[in-house]
Amino acid sequence: MKRTRTLSDQGCQLFLDGMFCAPSLKKKTLRNFLFSCFHSDWDDKIEQVVKSCRLSTMALYGEIWEAGGADNIPKRLDAGITNTVKLILSNDDKKVTKKTLMSNYRFFLQVMRQAHEQNDHQTAMMMWLALTHMSVERLDFKRPKKHKALMELMNETYGASNTCYNKHLISMLDKDIMALNGGVNYLPSLIACSMFMNNKTRFSKAFKVLGHRLDSHSVHAIKGLLEVISVLCYANRGAKAHLYEIEPTAPVDLFEMSCAIKEKRSPKNKLKRTKKAPRPLEWNEMPSPVAKSLKGRGQSVYVVNKRDVN
Repeated sequence: MKRTRTLSDQGCQLFLDGMFCAPSLKKKTLRNFLFSCFHSDWDDKIEQVVKSCRLSTMALYGEIWEAGGADNIPKRLDAGITNTVKLILSNDDKKVTKKTLMSNYRFFLQVMRQAHEQNDHQTAMMMWLALTHMSVERLDFKRPKKHKALMELMNETYGASNTCYNKHLISMLDKDIMALNGGVNYLPSLIACSMFMNNKTRFSKAFKVLGHRLDSHSVHAIKGLLEVISVLCYANRGAKAHLYEIEPTAPVDLFEMSCAIKEKRSPKNKLKRTKKAPRPLEWNEMPSPVAKSLKGRGQSVYVVNKRDVN
């Protein structure tokens, strides 16, 4: 009978006896290994911040329904934007360098992208306004490669401030706000929708004159949609992040923080003098036309033939 094995018993004894052969790894083990190679604590922190911000957005919607209006919402939204700018420009109690600024900028840029993908447009728009804040934009540092494409995406999604972000307001009417599990899938930006939540008519008229250019039917539909989201998020009230609770940071303080950021200069890269400095030149040794013209000349006629004053 023909042998089907590649190696005989004697060959196995000579080559394989006493040798350790690693057991075959399971797919789950390989998956966890690859995940650990491309996943870090930085990614975990981003996921935690995105989840916390989404819960905070739902809490804000729930408190709007509980309070029966959004009179205190603008202050909280301003606190969220300015305090995020403060986080970008700070490094706890340590000195802030451009390297630290680039790391903070990259972190919140990633938070903005993931929040936009998960339809948490309140967080995405808050990060967008914080990253484009004057105190951050004025600084000269290298932006990530995805920065330009993400900023163009934000402009296409939300529009401009001079039109009251009407692109976002119009597009939200065609979105499905309900998830399959009965929760909220789509969270519009409170920054863009706050003008429709205010009960004071003078603010609504001012925003209309400013440029949202929406008819009465669209405005009524937006208000109805926001009320439905507020009811669905009523159970999440009180779970918002501390970011919205503390007082807003003044623009003057943010500008001073941006002015205090300096580029880190390592002493290893500093140039060191390897030769002694040359001695200072005399006035007649200076390589100027005046010195060359005076070289080799004697005293002037006036000095030689000056008259005696007697």
